[in-house]
Amino acid sequence: MDEFPNSPDISVQTMKFNSRLNFLKDSWANEFFRPFETIASAEGMIKSHRAYVIRLSTSTPGCIAITRWNDQYNQPSHKRFEIDSHSRLVGDNQVYANIAEFSKSFAAGIKPRPQ
Repeated sequence: MDEFPNSPDISVQTMKFNSRLNFLKDSWANEFFRPFETIASAEGMIKSHRAYVIRLSTSTPGCIAITRWNDQYNQPSHKRFEIDSHSRLVGDNQVYANIAEFSKSFAAGIKPRPQ
């Protein structure tokens, strides 16, 4: 008799958990990764001195979000990325091997904000 007849496949859950845990381990030392920032605190950081902040998504478990300044609308913007089964960041039709590659790619397109 199955103890958990309605539970999802445990191996898929384990794989998702492990890929997300590996992502966190690999990302922890990145200077732009601030996992516990809230939306408000991330916005405060980019308004004062940071180009962007990479944080855990507050709306979608298992995803990360990037908060940056949007020059077009003159306000902060937020974009969510998924972590795939290989601990890569996926979003905007792009796949980034790790947070360092993502940061390098993202930072290349950012203009310094006027003080």
